[in-house]
Amino acid sequence: MVQSENILHIKRLKDAMAILEQERLEILGDEFGAEIVENDAAFLY
Repeated sequence: MVQSENILHIKRLKDAMAILEQERLEILGDEFGAEIVENDAAFLY
C-alpha cells in the first residue's frame, strides 16, 4: 500500500515539475524571445 502511494506522489511531483518547467520556458520566451527558449529546451532534452 505504501509503495503504491509513493508511486502516486512521485507521479504528481513529476507532473508538477513539468508544469513549472513549461512556465519557466514561457517566462524566458516572454523576456528574451522564442529563439532562446528553443536553445534552452535543447539543453534539457
